[in-house]
Parts: sequence; C-alpha cells; structure tokens
Amino acid sequence: MNEQRLWVSPVADLDSLTERKAADRKRMAAIVKDFVDAHGVEESVIRAGHLDKSEICVDIHVTRGLKVTVDFAGKSAFHRADNTFVLSWHFDTDSDTCLSDAFGNINNYHFRKGTQVARGMEQLLHCLQFSIGMAATGEAFDEVRTAAHAVEMAPRRIMWAEERAKMQEARNAA
Repeated sequence: MNEQRLWVSPVADLDSLTERKAADRKRMAAIVKDFVDAHGVEESVIRAGHLDKSEICVDIHVTRGLKVTVDFAGKSAFHRADNTFVLSWHFDTDSDTCLSDAFGNINNYHFRKGTQVARGMEQLLHCLQFSIGMAATGEAFDEVRTAAHAVEMAPRRIMWAEERAKMQEARNAA
C-alpha cells in the first residue's frame, strides 16, 4: 500500500450529493478517488460504467489483489435505491489471498468475496476507510485460508499456464 495522507472533505454535507445528477456523480467519483488515494491504496481509476452512459465508476485496487468498484449509477435504477452503494470486495484471480472473518460479511465457501452496503456518501466513505484500514494492517486477511487456497489452486494455475502457452503458440504459427 502507498503512504497515507490527511484527507479533508471538499463538501460540508456529503449526503447532499446525489448520483441522480450528472455533476454530482462526477464530483462524488472524484471525492471517492481522492479519499481512497489519501488512504494509501495501490491504485484508483475513474472510468465510464457498463450499465448505461450516465454511469461513472471508481475501480479501487487496495493491496494483495483486493479490489472493489464503486459505481454511481445515474439513471439506472434496476438494482438499488438512490445513493445506496453495494460494495462487492473481491480479489484478482492471480492472488491467493483470502479474507478473515473480521472483514465482515464474507463468502464462507471460498472466503474471497465480501459485501458491504452503504447508504449515502458519509457511510460509503466510512466503509471504504474501515476496509482499506483493515487491509493496511493485515487484519482483513487470513493467512491459513490463503495458504490452503494456494495449494488448491496450484494445479489449476499450471494447467491454465499450459493452455495459455498453447494458445500463444497457435497464434504465432498462424
């Protein structure tokens, strides 16, 4: 993780912002990006969304492959209420890291996904700060589960590497 820095909110009342307004969505995304960068994440990127043209997303890469995307959905109302954010924490496929029970609501089958729901910007930033902080101290991760996952995945990773090599060889031959 990168070094943390002091973060000061640019808006007195964060919950006055609404993702239903284009200008607010852009501002909310910029606030989230600045906030997580101040908390030392490895990378954060603002991008256009996939659901509709009005959606703006912030992809956040924390550490050890832990990632989450915050989306500001604009007009899309098919999956949640206004200013309600569903944070679906997950890992890169190249990472074997698993979450600890302390992280909160995690998938208890493979321990590689966790979910948080935040209502409003204040709660969203609180959830991000909590989870990023746990990752920074290592509390978010379970080393025993991580080791077991690495052992389980080793044969698959070898097979996938062989398949990629065959595909690359076929492309080179063509």
